[in-house]
Amino acid sequence: MSIASPKLARLVFGLVGVFQGVDMKEEKGEKAGEKPEKGKKAVGGRDQLIQAALILASTTRSLASLGLREIARAAGLNPNTFYRHFDNFDDFTLTLILQLGANLRTSVRECWQQPMRKMPPVDSTDAAARIRRARAIVQASTALTFDHFDTHKNTYITGIREIHGASPLLRKATNELVKNIADDLASDVLLHLQLPGNDEKAVRDATLAIVRQMTFIGCEYLEFPQRRNALQQQAEQFVLLLAFGFISTQAPELIEGVALALSAG
Repeated sequence: MSIASPKLARLVFGLVGVFQGVDMKEEKGEKAGEKPEKGKKAVGGRDQLIQAALILASTTRSLASLGLREIARAAGLNPNTFYRHFDNFDDFTLTLILQLGANLRTSVRECWQQPMRKMPPVDSTDAAARIRRARAIVQASTALTFDHFDTHKNTYITGIREIHGASPLLRKATNELVKNIADDLASDVLLHLQLPGNDEKAVRDATLAIVRQMTFIGCEYLEFPQRRNALQQQAEQFVLLLAFGFISTQAPELIEGVALALSAG
């Protein structure tokens, strides 16, 4: 049977439907007279500027369109404070993206690593069990990822805007961040999931597509709370379709075998 045959395509889409129901720095404060609350660290001017820009960018427009004085005013600081921490505005915006991106990359990775570690391996000869395990991991990791979107709302909205923003510098930095997150996902998939074949490039291509799609679905998830359930299901289905498509290219007989087992049962 040809890998691209209509019959195999129908099996891939059908399996998604069948398994849809599987559950599974510190500096002194720089404002005059400012004192930190007892038990809390002081927030330095550098971090105050970054947080102010993040809030402005997530609620109004892109980072590149913000003004230095506007950011300093929102932070409650003298504009001259800016140059104590940054060489120029490009240095500031790039520092913001790199700092937030590094934190985001670490924390979002846990959203899929946790289900991968917790889900016990299954018999490698049981095709249906392997696909059920993968489906359960997708469901759990998608739920955790969308919770992560909600927890880091300002960071996500700001970063997503800059992916196609006016600044070449920020476009490059945010797209590099997306690629790095996708590479992390690929490494974990290769390590923890029992996928057929060993085509590392195909896995990395697939994870890049997943991260890009999840990023934009995540933006809608944050902007339209009333659609969250539907968007989460859409994300799960996208990942599953891509996963089953990958399996069909690596081991089409596995897809067909699972479909036959299900129809016989």
